[in-house]
Amino acid sequence: MTKFLRVGFVAERLAEIARAADYAQFLLEIHRSQPGHLPSHKDAAAPDSGPTLDLDAEIRRSLRAIIRLSTETTQFLAQLPCQPLLYTGAEDTDTVIRHLERLLESQPLPSGKPARPQRRGA
Repeated sequence: MTKFLRVGFVAERLAEIARAADYAQFLLEIHRSQPGHLPSHKDAAAPDSGPTLDLDAEIRRSLRAIIRLSTETTQFLAQLPCQPLLYTGAEDTDTVIRHLERLLESQPLPSGKPARPQRRGA
């Protein structure tokens, strides 16, 4: 079992946050030009027919999504025992993990306890 975690989902979460932020910005721009409600169907030519979308509620929903996603991601990262590292070399993820695992097998990390100094001549 590897001790290395693939964090591609962090990039996915950031993309979700960016989409939610773009959507909130889009709604705010509409809200500035047409305060109140917006037709929720695609036929904007007939705004008096069909259901409407409450812009204020939709903006709040989008902002809550941004807050939730960013908070969950921040909480996950805060639970890790060390900061994540990003490898920027040419190798793919599997290759880098194999190299790191081999390194740890040959030279394990200290357990957190200070090493006892070795006495010479003993």
